Amino acid sequence: MKIYLVSLAFLKALWDREKKILLDLYLPFLVELFKRKNILSFSNDVNEIQKLREQLEEEFGLQISSHAFTTLLNRAKKKDILHLKDKKYYIEEEKLNEFSLNLENANKLVEELIDAIENTGKKLFPDVTFDRNIIEKSLSDFLVQFDFQLIIDPESIKFENLQKRDQNLFILSKVIYHFHSEGGQNWDLLVNIVIGHFLSRLIFYDPNFLGAKYKDLNVFLDTRIILRLFGGEGEALKKIYEEFLSDLRNVNVKLFVFQHTLDEVRGILEGCHKWIDNPSYDPSKASIALRHFKELGYNQSDIQLILSNLENKLKKLGIEIHNTPSVSPQFQIDEKRLKEVIQEVYSNNPYFEPAYKEFTIEKDIKSISSIYQLRKGHNSQNLKNTRYLFITSNAGLSYSVFKFHKEEFKDTGFSIPACVTDTFLGTLIWVNNAKKLKSNIIPLSVITTSLSLIQPSKEFIYKWQTEIEKLKSQGIISEEQYILLRDSQLAREMLEEKTLGDPEQIVPATPIEILKRIEQKAYEEFIKEAKSHEETRKKLLAETQKRQLLEERINQISQRWAKRIVGFLLLFGVIFMSLQYFISGTIERLVSFFFSLVSFMISIIGITKERMRLWIAEKIKNSILGKRLDGNYN
Repeated sequence: MKIYLVSLAFLKALWDREKKILLDLYLPFLVELFKRKNILSFSNDVNEIQKLREQLEEEFGLQISSHAFTTLLNRAKKKDILHLKDKKYYIEEEKLNEFSLNLENANKLVEELIDAIENTGKKLFPDVTFDRNIIEKSLSDFLVQFDFQLIIDPESIKFENLQKRDQNLFILSKVIYHFHSEGGQNWDLLVNIVIGHFLSRLIFYDPNFLGAKYKDLNVFLDTRIILRLFGGEGEALKKIYEEFLSDLRNVNVKLFVFQHTLDEVRGILEGCHKWIDNPSYDPSKASIALRHFKELGYNQSDIQLILSNLENKLKKLGIEIHNTPSVSPQFQIDEKRLKEVIQEVYSNNPYFEPAYKEFTIEKDIKSISSIYQLRKGHNSQNLKNTRYLFITSNAGLSYSVFKFHKEEFKDTGFSIPACVTDTFLGTLIWVNNAKKLKSNIIPLSVITTSLSLIQPSKEFIYKWQTEIEKLKSQGIISEEQYILLRDSQLAREMLEEKTLGDPEQIVPATPIEILKRIEQKAYEEFIKEAKSHEETRKKLLAETQKRQLLEERINQISQRWAKRIVGFLLLFGVIFMSLQYFISGTIERLVSFFFSLVSFMISIIGITKERMRLWIAEKIKNSILGKRLDGNYN
């Protein structure tokens, strides 16, 4: 299990360093396989090559299709690692040393990531015991979720690799979401592994397909993407999708929304407007957007503002509204068959739950059918020539359309279906424009997958709602406590922490326990705030005392220097008048000098002296204080 994660980390490091052709990233693994198994030659036989392919997966956890493995051997020939003679491959041993597979750094990165998941998990879920082997398995299970988003061939997907949401995936998803909120090294470590997985999946794609241009590509967005752009599932997703659309525009993709899709968005928002302040609000019957808006404390005026700005917001995002095309019989697909495929996928695969409502399925079919109408029967292996594409965040819908498309156009070879996931399109664009873009598709894929694994099931919400309504009807909890348990984000987070998303863990005593936890949390916050206020008060008091001592010292210095200056002025006055007398030398001058001196002494010693001293002292004090406050006084 771990060797697969290490291999992914190495793939990502090799990609960063050399940006090679994807198949070339596998050459060091192939060479290492030759070394470990001491393979010097092998037959150009289907069974022999199949055995090598299986050994590659066994040694490094990397899956590769038969066709891609044959192409890899051809790349090895071009690099002079192999040569073919008489239907047998021979290894050029002197070439092997040119391809090094040093997994030491990659192993270190994986260890750091597992440490980070374990440490963060213990903080978020202190009552859970963590096992490193389980963490490794959960990481691998998490990566498998992307296979349906990066699908190229429905038959290549192994449903048995998928499972219903379990507690380990729930915990990992919460940890991952925490990494994203904090940013930093832990998030970067995870993203490296995810990118490595994406690179390993892209090996199944034709190189010509990967090198597509997007100038003439018109992309239509599904309902949930539009709702996410309006904050229907949180600010984090809103920002990620805005950046994703910006990247699409940067590569000249034109963005649209069908009028019928916009009508569906408006209907959902109007439903939010109707029910958000309604006393009969029932979260088990609410849309994801309504539950989110409710948790955030939105009211009808907030939803009305969103509704009022709907068209303007789309315009700012560069999204044009496109009328639903008229139906041309010659380009009409078998909508009945498409519906059957969608219902089959939703009902048989536990990953795609809960099954979408009839109304939503009909709207999706209308969007898919509209894309085929716009294509006018033209199918292509190249995204540029495909021209029209519907993108969705729903991997189940994308998988269904892939399956239907392969069946509907089985005689024309591979071509791009009408619908793909945002992850699928974003990954292709990122691979072709890695130096220009911010790799926004990676956060988008990781966060949407995490949220889908965290998102409470209908069964979970219904059971919780039933329990708290029962307690309210019995008078055990008040109306205010009922609303707190029903709508509070804090209550939901505490419920998730206790149950790990498992509805079986909800018992009659659970709501009371959550209320006690909320009270304890509120008390802890009160104590924390009180301590903070006390520390602030002590700090202010200390600062005040320090300022008073400083001002007292400055006042003493000012008074001392003021007395000195006034004394100096008095002495200067006496000396000046004495000089005046000796220069004049007359009796009249002597008498005049005597009275002038007496008058001068009286004025200086009296009121004038005191006023002068106070004025000078104040100026000195203000000068010193000014410098002290500017940080220039020591």
